[in-house]
Amino acid sequence: MPLWLLTKKSSAATLEARARQSGKFIMLIRAALPRIQDTTRHTASPLDILLDELDETWQQADNPLRCVSCGNPVTTHNQHFSRGGQSAFHFVNPDGYQFDICLYRNALGCYQAGEASDQHTWFPPSSWQHALCDQCDLHLGWFYQSDDGDNFWGLISALLTSSA
Repeated sequence: MPLWLLTKKSSAATLEARARQSGKFIMLIRAALPRIQDTTRHTASPLDILLDELDETWQQADNPLRCVSCGNPVTTHNQHFSRGGQSAFHFVNPDGYQFDICLYRNALGCYQAGEASDQHTWFPPSSWQHALCDQCDLHLGWFYQSDDGDNFWGLISALLTSSA
């Protein structure tokens, strides 16, 4: 995702508007450039492939993951990442509650709550804070931070939806 989309704390509506503008920008590039194809192999040019990938990324950004309680846009699919070769995790906290979480680089629809703690952390050496929906305050997961700057959000999969 371009840095200009991530560098400013934005409302969810602003995030969606920027994603739509970027999608329009990709359409303008496609319209302005001639189709370049290798007629002997009938394959798309590298530019066409890149534009297809960008288009897919922005389509996902146009369809954010939302809080199941209030529908607030929380993050986007393209913020999801893998850690240690895993893209989803299953954890049990000390009280016996089970959580299936996925990791996201940014979650503009969340805020951090509570003091940072490294007790019972699932991602050492990171400390954690609660991650709450910035519209309805539903506990959506945790924000993880470490001294080396590797910060991310671990959000509970069952509490996010792609539906509007």
